[in-house]
Amino acid sequence: SDGSTNLSAGLIKGYELAASFAKIGGLAAGADVRINGIKVGTVVGQKLDPVTFNAVLTLSIASDIKLPSDSQASIGSDGLLGDKYVKIEPGVEKTTLEAGTQLTKTKDQKALEELVGEIIFLATEDPAKPSRDSSQE
Repeated sequence: SDGSTNLSAGLIKGYELAASFAKIGGLAAGADVRINGIKVGTVVGQKLDPVTFNAVLTLSIASDIKLPSDSQASIGSDGLLGDKYVKIEPGVEKTTLEAGTQLTKTKDQKALEELVGEIIFLATEDPAKPSRDSSQE
C-alpha cells in the first residue's frame, strides 16, 4: 500500500489549519473544504474549545493551495438538507496562513430555523411599498 488508497476516501493530505465556530450545524469530520465549490481539503478533526465552547475544526488543505492570511471560513451546505462543508473565501493579503495556524475570520452556520425565519421575513417585507402593476387599471 503506497498511501494512494487515501484518495478513494476523499481525504486530502496537506497542511493543517484550525477554524473555530460557535455553531457547525452537524458538520462531521471527513467533510469537504471548498473554495468556489472546488474541493481543496478535508475536515480531519473537531474538538470543543474548553474556554469558549466553540467547535474547533482541524482542516487539512492541499499543499499547493496557499491561503491569504485574511481568508474567511464559513459552513456551507448542499441545499437545505444536503451535506455540510467548510467554505473558504480567500482574502487579499500577501501573507499566507502557515501550517498549524488558525483562520481568524470565521462565519457561523445559521441554524435552519434562522434561515427559514429570514426567508419568511424577506417574503413579507415592506407590504406598504406599492407594487408596480397597481397603476394599470
